[in-house]
Amino acid sequence: MGTGLLNNQLLVLLAIISIGYIIGHIKIKGISFGSSACLFVAIAAGILGAEIPSIIMSIGVIFFIYPIGLQAGAQFFRQFHRRGLKFAGLALFTVSTGALTALLLAIPLKVDIASAAGIFAGAMTSTPALASAINAIQTYLPGHSGQASLGYAVAYPFGLISEMLFVQLVPKIFSKRVNADRENEAKEREVRGFKSRSFKLTNINLTGKTLDELDIHNIAHVNLTRFKRGEHITICTPDAKFELGDTVVAVGQAAELEKFRILFGEDMGQELPPPGFMAIKDLFVSSSKLAGRLLRNLKLPESYGITITRLYRGEVEITPTGGVSLEIGDMMKVVGRMENVERFIKMAGSERRRLDDTNILILTIGMFFGALLGEIPFVIGNFSLKLGVAGGPLFVALILGHFGKIGKWSVRIPNATKIFLRDLGLVLFLIGIGVKTGHELIASIGGHSIISCIILGAAVSLVSLFGSYFLVHKIFKLPITQSLGAVCGAKTSSPSLGVLIKTVEDDSPAVTYAAVYPVAIIMLTLVGQLFVWIGTTLLGR
Repeated sequence: MGTGLLNNQLLVLLAIISIGYIIGHIKIKGISFGSSACLFVAIAAGILGAEIPSIIMSIGVIFFIYPIGLQAGAQFFRQFHRRGLKFAGLALFTVSTGALTALLLAIPLKVDIASAAGIFAGAMTSTPALASAINAIQTYLPGHSGQASLGYAVAYPFGLISEMLFVQLVPKIFSKRVNADRENEAKEREVRGFKSRSFKLTNINLTGKTLDELDIHNIAHVNLTRFKRGEHITICTPDAKFELGDTVVAVGQAAELEKFRILFGEDMGQELPPPGFMAIKDLFVSSSKLAGRLLRNLKLPESYGITITRLYRGEVEITPTGGVSLEIGDMMKVVGRMENVERFIKMAGSERRRLDDTNILILTIGMFFGALLGEIPFVIGNFSLKLGVAGGPLFVALILGHFGKIGKWSVRIPNATKIFLRDLGLVLFLIGIGVKTGHELIASIGGHSIISCIILGAAVSLVSLFGSYFLVHKIFKLPITQSLGAVCGAKTSSPSLGVLIKTVEDDSPAVTYAAVYPVAIIMLTLVGQLFVWIGTTLLGR
């Protein structure tokens, strides 16, 4: 009966998920494993002889990494532009530290170079590093590839568990600092965010000109909503003419409002109250009539008598100038007369169901090309590099997340879908790697150097982990949550990122993870082969 159940892969998969989540909800002094407990249950199942199709792990990686990339894409290039050299340095430091620790300690611990290469890859939780090392072993140490695989199986569980515990414990130990960082980030967002201010026209050169003639967006990215002349408040329309002494309400970021002040006139400080006939509504874009079209081509002020003053795309605020196009799911703040706003809403639509729908076709097209990119080998001298099932989808998702669409179709996915894919992907990956590790542990336990391998794996994992965090947080001065995200990226540890996001209840670590990950995966692939070459050629082992 028991053997029959273990042979039923569907029952095994569902049982591991169920038991893993039950164990994962158990808290000891506020710490729980959460979905990571599925890893331990999967290892136990692997030791008992259970099997899971290998594709489960690949599907899990793509499901987890793709929505992470889509979300991080909007900020990734800005972050990498600002801190690209630091992130590259972090990846180089983390990988080099792990490799040097493994090489230096392998000698006194009497661990052969093939096993040490596998232990290095396992402690760094990097399958590409293992594949690269095995490729080199076949050249320099023919017949020893199995030792690398066993070394990987011994070191990987400790490497992954230490990372997951680390990203849970650090935010809890330094909770006050984490909360302070959040408050500072909120203040920074407030400074960068949209504000409304009133300005009095004192520039005589603008007298008698209409809003359309002013062509304000060529000077400042602000939008005008209403103006006051005497005691009368009027909505700003393209044909509205301004006179000296008129007071207008402008909406935009602080720097753009300052540009407008220089052009227009005196800053009046307080905002004009909206008149009773004026409506201000938040509206989600759900109509294909608007999706993919530039605001200047829609001519909303002329056709509907309304103005879009703010535009939110996910967590990103965008100034709605004529060159901006709308996408399904965008949230816009619409200002105009009540009847005009209601007329626009009927055309634009705000169907909640449409916003909650997931475009399966666009989602799978992105995943497909990501997986395809991951299979393409890039040859650098004597080295062959593949981005793999994690790197390929991540690169594609970052690019799509940055541009936001394929043709006229938005690539953004609802939050519920994003969270579901991320959590399911993490669990499937942990189960796949856990069952595989459980099988290989049986073979490795019989080895005479098992204790030495465990010690070496623990040393590589902890030295690279603490060293990486010290560099990014203490030297580069990144906030704690962003530092931990960068550490997960430097160790290419997707499961640890998932645990971190759940622990801090914040998606911001995904941005630094995505910024470091591409450099780290390249470094790990190159160092995997260099490790074997150095060990056999220079150290003669």
